[in-house]
Amino acid sequence: MQFCYILVYVEGETEETFVIELLNQYLASNGIFIQPVKFNGNIKYNQFIKDIKRFLRNSKFRIVTMMMDIYGIHSTFQRKIDGSQSNVNVFVSQLTESLVQDINNTRFLPYFQIHEFESVIFSDTSEISNYLTDTYRTDTTKVVNEYRKPEDINFDLPPSKFLEDVEPLYSKVTDGILILKEINLSLIRSKCSNFNQWVSELEARCLNQSK
Repeated sequence: MQFCYILVYVEGETEETFVIELLNQYLASNGIFIQPVKFNGNIKYNQFIKDIKRFLRNSKFRIVTMMMDIYGIHSTFQRKIDGSQSNVNVFVSQLTESLVQDINNTRFLPYFQIHEFESVIFSDTSEISNYLTDTYRTDTTKVVNEYRKPEDINFDLPPSKFLEDVEPLYSKVTDGILILKEINLSLIRSKCSNFNQWVSELEARCLNQSK
């Protein structure tokens, strides 16, 4: 089996842990191995471009990709396009195109999470319920059902802050990962089309390499 190595530039500790403990193990059986590199803080557009180009100089990695939330993204990303765009899907599409043009390397695969990575936790509200007090279980399920898919969820607060507010003991890194482990990636892929499209593209590129 020919191994395929991927570097993913991630936004925070939750994403880093997710890649190491879930995504890497999920893909390893197909000879695909992912190494996360975490950037701290609210990175600026030009610095992000420089970092990605630096990673691409390492020929070990068949793919260099990313996981970045749209929520709280630095204003320098917004200024690259029409930052006033109210449709988040159009905004992501334009921003993705800008990154592809500026990096100009076919080994780069951009991926933005709409609106926040933690929204994928809502793929299975029954698992979330195990971490919430009775008062909030029904309300949470009701709110989630109002959205077409978990990735569309955008409360007045981002998903992780919503969970922290309704359950003060909730930790997005520890509890969030535990919930995702119980849900499993196959279910998340079936509920979250943007995430599934990203993972499918990673698999396809690695598979094409092995032919």
